[in-house]
Amino acid sequence: MEFVYVVRRRDLFARESVQGFQAMSSRDLDSTYLSRIYTNGFFVERGHAENDSSLKQIIPYCIVVDENCLEPTSLTSEVITSGSLRVMCLRRLGKQGESRLHDKLSIGIGGHLNPVDLTITNPKPPRDITDPSRMKIIPNGVIREICEELRLDSGELPEPRPVGVLNDDSTPVGSVHFGIVYAIAAPTDLRIREDEHMTGEWREWRALARDERGGANFETWSAFLLKTLAEHHIAESLRKRIPRSKAGDSAAVIGSEFPA
Repeated sequence: MEFVYVVRRRDLFARESVQGFQAMSSRDLDSTYLSRIYTNGFFVERGHAENDSSLKQIIPYCIVVDENCLEPTSLTSEVITSGSLRVMCLRRLGKQGESRLHDKLSIGIGGHLNPVDLTITNPKPPRDITDPSRMKIIPNGVIREICEELRLDSGELPEPRPVGVLNDDSTPVGSVHFGIVYAIAAPTDLRIREDEHMTGEWREWRALARDERGGANFETWSAFLLKTLAEHHIAESLRKRIPRSKAGDSAAVIGSEFPA
């Protein structure tokens, strides 16, 4: 039985209404959605959450960006508008566990938040909402999902940067999920961990956007992102790099749980 982290719809949304992707600064996210998620979130059995639209399952959804296209000399408006931002594009194969994603293209790696994401960096579960480790559940979930999907030669990851939110209340599946979108810079020599479940290749954002407009089979959240002008926002969010994690911190520990 899987337990997933949820927030009641009435606690997640104030007066605003979100449909599709909404780009946001880290500061704005912290003061709105993330604050509500950390304060009001709780775990329920996934089967129940999938059938209760009064609950929103919180899904970290991370775009993996080629670190070589983020060098300061490349971050001019001329380069960005030419579509130089390169991201990892994944294709879910038929052996992938979630049947609704079979043969879908994706520019995001994501998944549900589970109780383990509270305890990865703190062996003792937080007793109340004031516990600082509660505010690590989403970053921990992002790194765990990346390390489950990708094999990185380095074993060191920079900190994921939040770039916005995703919501789709137009479908039964979308109505019970809410995405926090992150971006992370990664080396070009990364590999797919379970290549029998998916394939991946580096692609330019603008080329992917053209494919989406031409009817390519992107999953809904990836299509929402590619329809927007999120490329420059993502690049700007990643421009000020945070040093790669060193052995002993949360990213390195999480990565070590998945053997090479």
